[in-house]
Amino acid sequence: GIRDRSPSRGLGDVYKRQIIGTWIQNDSLFDLESKKIDRPMGNLSQAFGEIKLVFKNDSTYKAYFDNQINPGKWKIKNDSIYMTQYNNETIWNSFKYKLVDNELYIYSDPWLMALKKQN
Repeated sequence: GIRDRSPSRGLGDVYKRQIIGTWIQNDSLFDLESKKIDRPMGNLSQAFGEIKLVFKNDSTYKAYFDNQINPGKWKIKNDSIYMTQYNNETIWNSFKYKLVDNELYIYSDPWLMALKKQN
């Protein structure tokens, strides 16, 4: 018989599970990744100090920029991570991202976030 399979949705679920957790901006990861990009990328931690992103299973997140807390919602779709603006949950911003083991890279031209997962 014909099986109903949705591999794209399954993969999204896998990535979603991997992203759930606490991530801290890592300057050495930033330096390595920014060397691979053909134009200069800005390091947000130079502007904000410590940066922490906490993604929860209920599709909410909290972004900590130097102890300022910005809450919002997040989702993964079509190779992008979508996050609502902290002051307006009806506006979604999409970002290209890369997930490698315990490293998460979010590309927000001209900024690059390079984060390491906290266990």
